[in-house]
Amino acid sequence: MRLVETVDRRGGIGPPIAILEAHRVGAAHRAISIVVWNARRTRMLVTRRAAEKTTWPGYWSNAVCSHPLPREPYAKAARRRLFEELRIHGAVAPAFRMYYGPVRCPVSGALEHEMDHVFYARLAEETSIKPGRKAPLLPTAVEASTPTHGLGRPEAICRRGAARQPRRSAADVS
Repeated sequence: MRLVETVDRRGGIGPPIAILEAHRVGAAHRAISIVVWNARRTRMLVTRRAAEKTTWPGYWSNAVCSHPLPREPYAKAARRRLFEELRIHGAVAPAFRMYYGPVRCPVSGALEHEMDHVFYARLAEETSIKPGRKAPLLPTAVEASTPTHGLGRPEAICRRGAARQPRRSAADVS
């Protein structure tokens, strides 16, 4: 059973909870996201979430979305997950943090409610993606106008080959 630490609106850490339970009841918990750019920062890597994921299966998203282990620093978790997901050993730079949710996944009914620490990473070479994920590099202009999972309309990110997805408004993520 994998645990995540609960959080309050200011990021104060509370007791751990099973990750599946956190997503079932909508308990706010720690999370990390990584936005991966190419070396010139002209294109952003997005991935299509695996069909077996509990939250947002099949949706397009930023390169990595995950959770730190209990007591694991956010940056360490970001580096660990960057390697586990994309096989990239590299630096991550803190970008911003956001508290959001609860947002209900329209596919599974799971609730996302997170204090998400977002990091940037640079991709200097081609990479192999973990099985079950598909990852095109997109022009920055597309990314800038249409945010990804949990933040806007993922179906607008990758028009070519993307499955039709329900529209969500800004009210869905407040």
